Formats: sequence, C-alpha cells, structure tokens
Amino acid sequence: ALQQAASSCTACALHSGRQHSVWDASAANEPDGLPRWLFVLDPPGQAENTSGQPLQGDAGRLLANMAAAVRLQPAQILRSHATRCALPEVAQCAAYLRHEIALLRPQVIVALGRNAAWSLLQRTEPLGQLRGQLHRIAVPAGEAALQPVLADIPVIVSYPLGYLLRNAPAKARAWEDLCLAALHAASAPTIRA
Repeated sequence: ALQQAASSCTACALHSGRQHSVWDASAANEPDGLPRWLFVLDPPGQAENTSGQPLQGDAGRLLANMAAAVRLQPAQILRSHATRCALPEVAQCAAYLRHEIALLRPQVIVALGRNAAWSLLQRTEPLGQLRGQLHRIAVPAGEAALQPVLADIPVIVSYPLGYLLRNAPAKARAWEDLCLAALHAASAPTIRA
C-alpha cells in the first residue's frame, strides 16, 4: 500500500517526470534470524527511474562489494532511496521513507549521502561532521506513532556511492563507517512486527 501511494503521489512537481516510483523488490524477502541492514541512498537517477529498481550499474556493484566485506548475505541487504522519484525533493518523500523503515524494521541504517542523511536526521551539517557517530531517526510530531518503532534503530552516515566511485581514497573512511554500523547492528535488538 505504501508503494502504491508513492507511485501515485503528486505532492511535488517531480511526479510529472516519474516513470516508476523506485522501491527495492527484494525487501519482501526476510532471512530467518539474520540481521538486516538498510542502505538509504541519495535520490535515484535516470536508470533507476526507468527500471523502478534502486542502484543500477557500478553503484549497485560497489554496494554489493561493501556489504560482502562486512559479511552480509544478499538477503540481509535492503536498499531505499531518500526520494521515490528522480531528482531531489527530499522533504516531500521523507515520510514515505520513515514509514518504509517502520515496515522493514532493520537492525541498522547506513545513510549514503547528504540527501539520505537529511531525510533520516533532518540535519544539515556536512557529511564530514555527521560521519563517525551514532544517530537516531528524527520523527516529526505528526508521525509520533512511528516513534516507538524507529527510536532504537541506529543510523550511521557515510559517503554517497557515486562519490566513492570517483574518489578511491574515501573508501577507507567508508570502511570505517561500515565497521561502526556492524558494531551497532550486532548490539541492536531484533525488531519484529
């Protein structure tokens, strides 16, 4: 129902160029007893708009390699974008993301990029100031019913995949962020509906 609502959303002008609302088709499959990580990505590009699937091409391969490096199985990886349509209109889509997180109930969230971080934290500091620490999802007063579900999910901020593809030295700092996420995922309770 949430995916259907986002697909028919007209809250901003971006809906006029939308081919597909971008959602991870694998999100419905839940591995038994395994911790699940949600990677929140900056807004989708044209390839994602065309396919309706997150992370096409080199960025998708990079994320798969990053997840494998921290010993995650493909079934443990959930992917979502800060927005549902191509181009950033993060403020309009943040509520969809919070509701999706409440349904998915991951053990940890890794926000890859500034728009991804803002959609979760509602903070505008540069990525460099948000990295290297534990955050919690900012829940507006109008969505107070989500607070009990979202309050304990740790959020770690890192660099966007496109930046990592262009800037190999930043991958070492992204590795530090993944290790921090792994530490918090290991201590996070398993949250089930």
